[in-house]
Amino acid sequence: MELKSMNRLCLLGGAMALLTSLPNSSLQAQSHKKDTTMNRTVVVEQQYNPDIMDAQKVNVLPTVNELTTTPGEVEYDRNVAPATVLPGTAMAAYAGEERQNLAKQGYVRVGYGNIGNLDLEGNYLFNLTAKDKLNLSLGVQGMDGKVYYPSESEKWDSRFYRTKAGIDYIHQFNTVDFNVAGNFGLSNFNFMPYFLMDHQRFTTGDVRFGVKSTDQSLPMHFNLETGLYLYSRAHNVFAPGQDDSVNETSVRTKGDFTGDIADSQQIGVAFEMNNLFYNNDEFENYTTLLLKPYYEFKEEDVWKLHLGVNVDLAFGHGKKFRVSPDVKAEYTISEGYVLYANATGGRMLNDFRRLEQFNPYGELLWQNTDSYEQLNASLGFKMSPATGFWLNVFGGYQVVKDDLYNSVEAVVVDPMSYYLYSISFPQEETKNFFVGLQANYNYKDIFNFMAKTQYHNWDSDAEYALEYKPEFRFDLQVGVRPVSALGINLGYEFIKRHTMEVDGGNYRVGNISNLNLGATYDLFDGISLYARASNLLNRKAPYYLNSPIPGINFLGGVIFSF
Repeated sequence: MELKSMNRLCLLGGAMALLTSLPNSSLQAQSHKKDTTMNRTVVVEQQYNPDIMDAQKVNVLPTVNELTTTPGEVEYDRNVAPATVLPGTAMAAYAGEERQNLAKQGYVRVGYGNIGNLDLEGNYLFNLTAKDKLNLSLGVQGMDGKVYYPSESEKWDSRFYRTKAGIDYIHQFNTVDFNVAGNFGLSNFNFMPYFLMDHQRFTTGDVRFGVKSTDQSLPMHFNLETGLYLYSRAHNVFAPGQDDSVNETSVRTKGDFTGDIADSQQIGVAFEMNNLFYNNDEFENYTTLLLKPYYEFKEEDVWKLHLGVNVDLAFGHGKKFRVSPDVKAEYTISEGYVLYANATGGRMLNDFRRLEQFNPYGELLWQNTDSYEQLNASLGFKMSPATGFWLNVFGGYQVVKDDLYNSVEAVVVDPMSYYLYSISFPQEETKNFFVGLQANYNYKDIFNFMAKTQYHNWDSDAEYALEYKPEFRFDLQVGVRPVSALGINLGYEFIKRHTMEVDGGNYRVGNISNLNLGATYDLFDGISLYARASNLLNRKAPYYLNSPIPGINFLGGVIFSF
């Protein structure tokens, strides 16, 4: 049936607007064809109501009658089915949700080996509350046995033990982390015969306080730390018959402030100040100050840019004003292919801690100035042609002013011109051009691989400044886990020293060729066995001037995790 109602006229919108200007009497019923059983025409005359807005949104729905159902009788199949018609696979056992095993909070490692190799270490992390964590650590490593002189002519009874202990506490506030940490260290060792000193003891300690912002929604972020560092060298000879201790006390304060200026841009300034004090008249107190303003731009998955400058000042001993670049850029060509360039530099503080790392057998015949890396520029390309595999090709140029090196000094100790020897820390400018290649591959937790080769071309005005510098270096690390309980590590290190011209001929320190092997086996839950061996090729070349050469050495022990 065709129905012409006012509701339908409203849906015509603009057409009905014309009808509102006509008088009501003009709407006359018109003649139609005779109605039939299937078709009937109804004409409705009704005045248009202009107060109805958005007439096209008015919907009239037909009346809906609720469905009714008639329940039927349920019939069950009571026939017996043979077992052969049942599914041939058994129902899968219910498995709970898989969760990653939580790392254990503490461990103790105990090991011993030949030439008195000792390895004791322990660590425990206390989760005091959801926002408070305390970490304690303790360790002793060292050796005591007969080893070769660098000349390989005879052996001497060498001893070297390092003891360390540390505490680290952190409290997480809503927007800031507060950190307190302290460390203690003790090194006891002896020198080779015919040296000016026969034994030495280094004692170190420090306590640090730091705060770091954690709310990333804030426009400004900061990271601040200050600490008191103590270092004592028990025995030093500055004149015949004089044996004095030297204590170094330093206050170190550093910080970093960054602010967001756009979604992908930041500006910041970092600083570091070192105040060093000595108890011996042979050493002068001094202060260093570093200011590092910078700008950063990050476009996700495309550009990473860091533009800054290092402004270094020193007051007191070695007072100098120096400036070096702080520039880093990275461009992602496509996924897995990255081009990068760096140009950095800065002060290398030659405090007692760095001198011990450089060569613990060196002695303080004078006060060293700080080394300064004027430039360390590199250009490289990283690529990942396959999942888990990375290849890095790079090259660069480095300039270091007042670079440290070692020299043997003959010292007169009595009027009869009796000489003993000492290792000093002279300094000279060095330059280094280098190229290298590094490959990394990692397959799940089963196999990992790292190989790096690097070539150096050194230059210096001092004859022996490059004696222990590497001309060619190759490093290899391979890790395999054939079964979940067994892990095997293989490493190889090869260092070819720089060739020097001495007295009209060529001279070079012996090459380092160190093959090492290690393994760990999980015996029970929380108990593992470990073993490692070093210098399996039994090469007798020192890592630094007049250091002992242990030959083949190994140790093994047990690790308790809890």
